[in-house]
Amino acid sequence: MGKESVTMKSKGAQYGQLPLDEDINPPEKRKTTLITQSLIHGILCALLMVIIITVISTTCLWPHKHPHLPQTIDCGNTTEEALSKGCIMEPMIYGWIPQECYFADLSAQYSPFEDRRWYTDATYSTVIAPADL
Repeated sequence: MGKESVTMKSKGAQYGQLPLDEDINPPEKRKTTLITQSLIHGILCALLMVIIITVISTTCLWPHKHPHLPQTIDCGNTTEEALSKGCIMEPMIYGWIPQECYFADLSAQYSPFEDRRWYTDATYSTVIAPADL
């Protein structure tokens, strides 16, 4: 049974031999298909890399392009640093806060120094007036 067509008859139906794969796709076409598939895979990989790099660079640069996002202002770790950065001592939270976060009207409503006695020493012998604090 070579490449000649074989026909079989069975109760009024005729069947022919199916062509071999070699007859359908010549080897040159398979090479072309392989090259095309490789090219498509390469393009898709390159596109994926471009998308990943774009997303990473965009997220890293996001705060710099959007100045209206929340910013942190550090008052430092010492009294000298806080004063040099223009921070204000807020007795209600017992800490230094930036001027942008200080609300004088709210702080003036309650004085944390007048509800108890304050002393100058560890033995509680000399009382300090609230006005002097």
